[in-house]
Amino acid sequence: MQYVRIVAKPTIDNPDAAPILVDAIVDDTGRILGKHTLFGTFGSLERKEDAFYPFTLDISGKIDYGSDYDHGRFATFDLRDDKVIAERILTYMSPGLGTQRYRIKQIISLPAQS
Repeated sequence: MQYVRIVAKPTIDNPDAAPILVDAIVDDTGRILGKHTLFGTFGSLERKEDAFYPFTLDISGKIDYGSDYDHGRFATFDLRDDKVIAERILTYMSPGLGTQRYRIKQIISLPAQS
């Protein structure tokens, strides 16, 4: 079991989209553990002057940005559908932005919680 931050960046056909970051707990095979809601951001933690929107990601893959998001409150993200491994292609869909492809570029180990 490992606490990780998953960094997904837009694919070459969508270069101007913001990155997506999600914190999760994964098992030794790379599967996300538990059915709890995950926390993430649409946008870079380093460049908050760009697009930066926190969200929650539930077990079904539904993203909820809350009521103040400009592009519609809900979206879907297929991160939980398979193992968390580098270079895996992900699909993000929202009413305001349409369908966009992302690739897992980094899996950063986070300190264990106690």
